[in-house]
Amino acid sequence: MPETVLHLGSAAITFYDAPPSGLELPSGVGIFMGYCPNGCRLGYQWDEVRSYPTGVPYGIPHHVNESHTIDLTRVAVVDDDNGEFLPERDNFYALKIQWVNSSGSGVVERTYYNVKPKSLNMDSQGVEEFNQEQSFTAQFFTSTML
Repeated sequence: MPETVLHLGSAAITFYDAPPSGLELPSGVGIFMGYCPNGCRLGYQWDEVRSYPTGVPYGIPHHVNESHTIDLTRVAVVDDDNGEFLPERDNFYALKIQWVNSSGSGVVERTYYNVKPKSLNMDSQGVEEFNQEQSFTAQFFTSTML
């Protein structure tokens, strides 16, 4: 399965409650917003199938079933009331990620749709901090330059 990955050193993250149709743009105030992750990995995958027409010695690849993964890592302080976002099981979200483009001339905004939580991991980092790794899957995204 081919994959394209974008690594971001800093980005602003906002989660929205969203219906599973995936067609509505998120509006209003997010349910969790504004933090800058220590690490952000945006994966873009698709399955590859091959067709074998008559007389062709090798299969012709076709990409199907687009999917996306969003992996976030951040350092949080233990007992920080505003620092923890726990996604609900079987709930759909929309996720906006904003970052400054590589030339520094503008802000890129990606909005992911039909976002579902995949995993949440925490490990200690010192006495009062922990690393929180969150992983999500998404069906598709739109991208704009602000």
